[in-house]
Amino acid sequence: MILKNYPPAEFLHAEERNGYPISEDMKRVWAVELDMVMELLQICKRHNLRIYADGGTLLGAVRHKGFIPWDDDIDMMMPREDYDRLVEIAPTEFSYPHFFQTLYTDPRYGRRHAQVRNVETAEGTDFGTARYCRGIFIDIFPLDAFPDNPRAFSKHFRRIKAAKNRLKLTQRFFKHLPDFIYSFCRKHTKCLSDEFIYRNYEGILRSVSTDDNRLWSEVSLGYNISFLDGSDFGEAEYLDFEYIKIPAPHEWHKVLVRFFGKDYMTPRQAPSIHGPLKFNTEKSYRAIYKKVLKG
Repeated sequence: MILKNYPPAEFLHAEERNGYPISEDMKRVWAVELDMVMELLQICKRHNLRIYADGGTLLGAVRHKGFIPWDDDIDMMMPREDYDRLVEIAPTEFSYPHFFQTLYTDPRYGRRHAQVRNVETAEGTDFGTARYCRGIFIDIFPLDAFPDNPRAFSKHFRRIKAAKNRLKLTQRFFKHLPDFIYSFCRKHTKCLSDEFIYRNYEGILRSVSTDDNRLWSEVSLGYNISFLDGSDFGEAEYLDFEYIKIPAPHEWHKVLVRFFGKDYMTPRQAPSIHGPLKFNTEKSYRAIYKKVLKG
């Protein structure tokens, strides 16, 4: 396990929380993710970028002062302007073993948000035909704004949906193409360039400014959209999260109610959204991928 910031030795011990057993292996996965969060937060602090804990990570900070015991990931969110600035500076700010992943830095990557990966780890054991970095990751979601006017809102939403569908079709077309054909289409065409379509998609999203009076949303998630009040964010409040502190929206209670309902402090065990991923903290995804290719 190669990290920049190693956890306290006692953190890696197995334990039980809320009646749920947490193995040493899971603690090592958490340590890899916390290492990336620490690096991310240091970069955001240096460049005065707004960033907040998101979803289950925010809930874990408030309810458990750390990970939800049965959760295996960390989600962060950033207003679009700050997210764009991070994407711009990331290639020179993140260094081994961390890799800042977007469609711009890893062409075969198919998600519509950024991730930070540890390249000396693996997020699973079966990558199929994937040809992009598959290390253990944390998610960073951009928060985009919607117009206040109902008619403008509807028009904006339709434009986003159309652009997202074009991107999905293009990425599906590219999925199994040889690298040289993919590279040619990406560089020399528009209708068959996932990067061109993705830039257009992001251009639509950023066409509405994330000022405090607008609804914010993680549009690029792809599943149900949760709209948030931009005025609930403001200056971050730092909450305990395992052995570090993470930034939360100033009105984190209101944000959690929007995400999970008024009874969010009542634990309800649920499976991870990542399904049966078998994280590996000791072996790089590259070694596993080579082994799969050799058959």
